[in-house]
Amino acid sequence: MEAVAPRTAADDQRTYVLIGGSAGASKSHAVRWGAYWWALTIPQCRILLLREVSDELKRSHILGLMDVDVPALGGSFVTNPVPLARWPNGSFIEGGHMEDAASVKRYLSSEYDIIIAEEGSLYAPEALLELTTRARTTNPAMRAKGGARIWIPTNPGGPSTDVLRQLFIDRTVDEDEWPEMAREYRPEEWISVRGLVEDNPYMDPGYERGLAVLKQAWRYQQLRYGDWYAAPGIFFDQFSQATHVVDLDLGPYPERLTWFRSCDWGYHDPMAILWCVVLDDGHLHIAAELKGRLQTPAEVAPQIFAIDRELGLRPSMNLVTWASPDMWARRGHVGEHLQETARRSGWPVRPAKTERINGWMRLQQLLRAGPDGRPWLTMHSRCRNLIKFLRSAQGDPATPDDVRQLDDHFGEACRYAVMSRPAPRGWRDPTPRREGEFAEDFRRATRGLGAGQTLR
Repeated sequence: MEAVAPRTAADDQRTYVLIGGSAGASKSHAVRWGAYWWALTIPQCRILLLREVSDELKRSHILGLMDVDVPALGGSFVTNPVPLARWPNGSFIEGGHMEDAASVKRYLSSEYDIIIAEEGSLYAPEALLELTTRARTTNPAMRAKGGARIWIPTNPGGPSTDVLRQLFIDRTVDEDEWPEMAREYRPEEWISVRGLVEDNPYMDPGYERGLAVLKQAWRYQQLRYGDWYAAPGIFFDQFSQATHVVDLDLGPYPERLTWFRSCDWGYHDPMAILWCVVLDDGHLHIAAELKGRLQTPAEVAPQIFAIDRELGLRPSMNLVTWASPDMWARRGHVGEHLQETARRSGWPVRPAKTERINGWMRLQQLLRAGPDGRPWLTMHSRCRNLIKFLRSAQGDPATPDDVRQLDDHFGEACRYAVMSRPAPRGWRDPTPRREGEFAEDFRRATRGLGAGQTLR
């Protein structure tokens, strides 16, 4: 990653830029010189440069760096009362920190053209998101470049890792966790610039060996490769986005395959429904998902049928839906069960097998590769909630073979799906047999059988 990466990304007129990747990729150097370029190019450009703590700001940007660079670039630099670089064209770079929860309030009344939230994953999520609202500009030159900017140079691994991954990597927002942001989120405004240690030609050759001494494999993945999905305690550590997320083409006649649904019911809790298909070779593929809240089975029915139509499934197929026991519970009231409402609405359900330990074990088994080298279980990229669960599910410290029960609704639905199928025992080659091959095999197999004898 070259030093002008923030300048390049900003020229692309994206509002939010994540400058992520491995440790040692020269992120601090890149954003500092990117800030110099903007300050010298845009008159009256106001830039805020933040670190988590003020001592880190001094070590990473001030001592022997800005206090030398800025005068050499025609500006002036002071450190009291705050680090401040100024240029004759009216531009400035102000230094700051996020040492406590109230730190962000110092910047709420100010307007900045560019905010650089270095090591932003270490900030509290609420503070980081509130900080992004301070990037606004009335500067005509900045507006001509597309408006204000937020740069977040950081490694994964802090309290804001999850929200940064959603915004910049997955480019989607959990509407249950961040409902207001989900309504306003525009994926095209968020860009990620990835840098690796190999991009830094001045790095000490021993730097990578130093990272290798880390005991936790997940931390090594974060710092060496900038892996936003590596985290401690991941339960499904065999899950891989590259391997398990596959947008399969099921052909023009998907109804020839075996389809079923699985459902973890919820009213106030989210409801999760998955569409599953058994492929010709015995592998299981999850083709679609549906998430909802505050709806009855009758209100959900039109959404289910709409997804059926999108997948090319006909009503006459009468898909089975394996559902959680909640749909059979009375909970002290009289009248029809939820499962009766679902059946009357056109999507009959059957009780799923709900054993947690056995179910998670079966799911882990299906995430492994079969004899053909492909995992037994794959899913379409549209199944975002299921993918998020498999990437981030944590093991329960009290019961290592169980998943910590937080937002596991799509995990529950997936568990019901895999428990409705037999465990994988072998692989069926789906290649069509050539003409006459079956007859040859039959004659070979029955050679030597006496009259009246049959194969068993």
